[in-house]
Amino acid sequence: MALPAFLLVILFKVIPVIYSLILSLSKFDPKMGFGGSETVGFANYFDFFRSYYFLRLLRNTFVLTILPIVMTCVVSFIAALCIVKLPYKWARCLALSVLAIPAFVPVPLLCGIVKELCDSDSFIATMLLKAGIIGNNSDLLTESVLYPLIYSITETLRFMFYPIALGVLAAYNDESKALFKILRVVGAYALIRLAFFFVMDREITVSLYNPMVYEIADTIYSFTYRKGLLEFNYGYSAAVDVVQIVFQLVLNVFLVMGIKKLLPSDDTLFAMPENKNFRLSALAGTLGVLLVCVGSALMVYCLVSGLIKSSVSLSEVLSDQTVVKGLLNSFVYSIGSAVVFTLVSIFLAYPLASGKRAYAVGLFFVMISNGTTAEWLIYRALGLIDSGFAVMLSGGISVAGAYIIHLFTRQRTREVKRFRDFIVITAPAAVIILALNFILVWGSTNAITYLQTRDKFPISFVLRERFVLDNKTLLFTEDGLNGWAKALAAKYLTGIIGSLPPLIVGWALIWFNKKFFGVKKLTDKNSKA
Repeated sequence: MALPAFLLVILFKVIPVIYSLILSLSKFDPKMGFGGSETVGFANYFDFFRSYYFLRLLRNTFVLTILPIVMTCVVSFIAALCIVKLPYKWARCLALSVLAIPAFVPVPLLCGIVKELCDSDSFIATMLLKAGIIGNNSDLLTESVLYPLIYSITETLRFMFYPIALGVLAAYNDESKALFKILRVVGAYALIRLAFFFVMDREITVSLYNPMVYEIADTIYSFTYRKGLLEFNYGYSAAVDVVQIVFQLVLNVFLVMGIKKLLPSDDTLFAMPENKNFRLSALAGTLGVLLVCVGSALMVYCLVSGLIKSSVSLSEVLSDQTVVKGLLNSFVYSIGSAVVFTLVSIFLAYPLASGKRAYAVGLFFVMISNGTTAEWLIYRALGLIDSGFAVMLSGGISVAGAYIIHLFTRQRTREVKRFRDFIVITAPAAVIILALNFILVWGSTNAITYLQTRDKFPISFVLRERFVLDNKTLLFTEDGLNGWAKALAAKYLTGIIGSLPPLIVGWALIWFNKKFFGVKKLTDKNSKA
């Protein structure tokens, strides 16, 4: 049953690794092919290791991975513990909904607002200026000392919801062990994040990048993208890909057993039962939640304050065909990718129920390949570049969903003999990963790798142009300041419209968590039944 999905993974994830190795030994020219391209042996590797880029890229990648992981884990632990102490279920759902905003909105919107909050005219810059921390007229993102901190805050805002939500839901099965269970979930998140050491930073890096922080902002993942897909130096880029794949493979060998030990050993179903206990801890939890919701509150403040600068109607924004096409394209890509991801995940998860260690470890190691130069060349060879199918397949073919399904259902599927029974048991988990993939693909800008025609751009591209690449001077119109204010308001309304679909899907998972996660903990007795 897993064979069709496994073949897709081999084609789009495993073969690119092999292809990268072959590519790295040549000065590859797509027009000439392998037969006509010059073979250079290990020259590309020597060039990379001897270049001044190597140590800098390694240092930057380490700093911009470890610092966000530490920050995310600390904030997630505090936030989850605070939410657990809230007295009402609706209050906990509301807290999770607020914290989900940065995680579910498109990445360009998140990074665009971070850039505005770091602008030299922002109130944060003004406070730092008064404190003597920065100089006059300083954009915070141009300060190399502050950039790693700003980057880490941005990544924390984007990813902290997931360990927080799982920590909260897991803790409520046994509140007496809430602290321990939250620690385990947060620890598992840290290890899982390390399993993507080289591949999760490009979107934020590209969005926050500016020439003033080049020395600290350039990472291995963004470097390979630039060398391979922008400068067409495929052999050199493939050599760098192989280096990062080898590093990631060695790292994953140590991570795979650690993740297994940190995940709950019992079949714990996640849910939030009612709890109306007004204690001092409930007050402390409320104050803590308000504190950790600051990042989400700042996002909402920027959107609302930008929107009310001038009146602009919804019809005016939707009359912009770029916005309408972007929304329609995003629906097609996100739904298509979510369906592919869910089907691949279900079929790949089925053999995991048998407990075969070799299969589980082999599947885990496939995570080392993601977004390599060779992967793009394979899509190109298949004629998928500038096609929505490339976006759907690149976003949908992954082994991560199989492990999520296995996490939620492994005890109940252990003795399953028929695929039909497996489908019934895993249906709620399948809905969860369907929704999560829809959210992630909707908000991602990874489609920029595959799309070239403007009419095919998703809404995340439109938001990237308006929030990340936008030059304020371009907003001035013949109407002067009034036209500028109206254009600014239209920009923020576009951001809100583009963020609603993933937010609605994510909020549905939060508010109807009992429907998806269940409310009881299995015992030996009812497990046998």
